Amino acid sequence: MNLLRLCSLTLATLAAVMAAEPAPAVITKLNDKGEPGTAFEEAFVVNETVDGLEFLVEDPKEGNKLTLKRGSYRIEYNRTKDIDFLRGEGQDDPAKAAAFYEKAVAANRFQWAKEDGLVALARLNLTRKQYDAAIAAADQLAKEAPRSVRLDDILAIKGQAQQAKGDTAGAKATYTALSGMAKEWGPESAIQGTLGAANLLAEEKKFAEAAALVEPLLNDKLDDAQFGTLALGVAQYHQAAGKLDAALAILAKVAYAPGTAGAEAHLRWARILADQPGSVAEAFDHAAIAATLKGAPGPVTDQARLLIRTLVDKLQKDPALTEAQKLEYRQCRDNL
Repeated sequence: MNLLRLCSLTLATLAAVMAAEPAPAVITKLNDKGEPGTAFEEAFVVNETVDGLEFLVEDPKEGNKLTLKRGSYRIEYNRTKDIDFLRGEGQDDPAKAAAFYEKAVAANRFQWAKEDGLVALARLNLTRKQYDAAIAAADQLAKEAPRSVRLDDILAIKGQAQQAKGDTAGAKATYTALSGMAKEWGPESAIQGTLGAANLLAEEKKFAEAAALVEPLLNDKLDDAQFGTLALGVAQYHQAAGKLDAALAILAKVAYAPGTAGAEAHLRWARILADQPGSVAEAFDHAAIAATLKGAPGPVTDQARLLIRTLVDKLQKDPALTEAQKLEYRQCRDNL
């Protein structure tokens, strides 16, 4: 490259052709049981992909280079070292946040900041209904870092953006590719791809087919969060298909299982029973659990409390209840 050509490059272009700096992080090795072992408090990540982690110890230039296979470590990047990314995270205004993420991506100081920045941009643009921009961010990551540990997340966003803009064929292709990544990227990619494909079927009112697509993924190899996400999706499709017994059977598996999805399951259970003759009292019980379950997400708790008010109003008109029972329901409502 001659001097004239070099001088004509913009700062952004120079940043793009330069390699990212080793990123400061704390890395903890895990044993075969996933338990923490040796910790590297002063580590500098050279590269992280689905193939594994490459990092330097103690010195970002001359430290000993080590490698770890994916799944054998836990990593916490020092996120304060990239100011633009940090400013993006701290912004409530989506447009301003996007501008800071764009700076972090263009600067290419750290690999994690560029990749996380692209994921954040894709997600923000999806929220802002800037679907082409969301897709462009996903395509950039796929082109520049095809082995990125974040590729499955950003492809899920891409599929949603394609779906939202009406590109059903494109979304289907993205979800199919995502599902096919499970062997290397892990079960979460299959979950996201299958749920995306199921949502496409649901858009066509093919709820039974959507449920049949997702339900085979329910197994004991999933963690609590994965099982909860999938099971709630299956229950929703069964309910939309008019198969309420099947929906309740799935919700029962989630409601009393570990994980934060339990509150959502109880809330949906209560909503189904609320419209069933003679089941309002049982619906109240599930709504009360949803409203008080430890670790329940705030929106679920709020919705459960609103439902409780409606159910208590119905129970006040139930001739089978005594005045004392009606008072007890009112007191429960007021205490929740």
